[in-house]
Amino acid sequence: MMLRASIDPTPTEPSGAERAAVLEEFVAAVVGDDAAQAETARALVVEQFGIDWLIDAPAVVANFEMMTRL
Repeated sequence: MMLRASIDPTPTEPSGAERAAVLEEFVAAVVGDDAAQAETARALVVEQFGIDWLIDAPAVVANFEMMTRL
């Protein structure tokens, strides 16, 4: 429920599908090896969601990466 609530849009925000697409692009970019693509994806996250998401999103990615290695 909490995850679902985090992607529910307000009237002025993008839809859940639009948010998911941005975040999927971000994840693919930051786990890849193209620095320019990662920078573009980070800029898009900040543009769409704000700087707070740029702090939280990589933390979530890192946590999932860590958990798969434990």
